[in-house]
Amino acid sequence: MRGGQRSDPPLEMEKVFYSRPAIRILFHLIENGMETETRLMHVSRSNHKNFNRHINRLSSMGLVEKKRLGRIVVIRLREDSEALDKIINTYKIWKESDK
Repeated sequence: MRGGQRSDPPLEMEKVFYSRPAIRILFHLIENGMETETRLMHVSRSNHKNFNRHINRLSSMGLVEKKRLGRIVVIRLREDSEALDKIINTYKIWKESDK
């Protein structure tokens, strides 16, 4: 903070990657774009209560959003998130180095 100007704190990586289910959710969405809530619960290997806690936390960070389509709830990545762009780039680098 210089000259009295204040900037938003950057998104800390440990807050994004705070748990395995959250990482599984993010990585699945990076690979697939969007997914139903039920399928993501299965992918994350968590129960409904914990799954909602992870989604709400990821949503509050501006990384994912929920959309209700009748009875179906779809979770997708936010397209306007700069932090998410960095996470996606990091994921792609990690996947390339894994080959």
